[in-house]
Amino acid sequence: ASGTTYSGIAIINRKKDVDLVQWFIGSGPNFVGVGMRQGDTLAVSWALPPDKDGAMVRGINLYQIQPGRLEGKWTTLPGPGVHQTETLIFLKAFEKDK
Repeated sequence: ASGTTYSGIAIINRKKDVDLVQWFIGSGPNFVGVGMRQGDTLAVSWALPPDKDGAMVRGINLYQIQPGRLEGKWTTLPGPGVHQTETLIFLKAFEKDK
């Protein structure tokens, strides 16, 4: 959310009509989201584990499914109130929506 460049791994597993997305970014906490597709769009809601004070960060990512990658925007609550951008590059084929 600071606007800095980051990298990591996202794993997307499909179960019927639902996508489970797990992000592993740097040494920070890993987080999990649930997504759904419509056409060439994937929307994923997620939450970070509570911090030591019990506060949680929740967010949503909206991706455009493109050949070889997902181009997305994301935002959080609490957060700065702006959209951040993110690109996921496929390491293996993305299962197409049926």
